[in-house]
Amino acid sequence: MRKKIIYNKYYEKFNEFESACMTFFRCIRKFKAELETLITDNFRAVGA
Repeated sequence: MRKKIIYNKYYEKFNEFESACMTFFRCIRKFKAELETLITDNFRAVGA
C-alpha cells in the first residue's frame, strides 16, 4: 500500500487519500503477485 498509495504522492484533501486507500483494498487481488514477493514465512524472535 505504501508503494502504491503513499510513496511520492500528495493528496490535497483527506477524502482523496481515503478514497485511494479504499480503492487499493477493493482491488487488492490485482496486486497478489507483487504482495506474495513481500511475504515470507521466515520469522525469528528478536531479543528472545
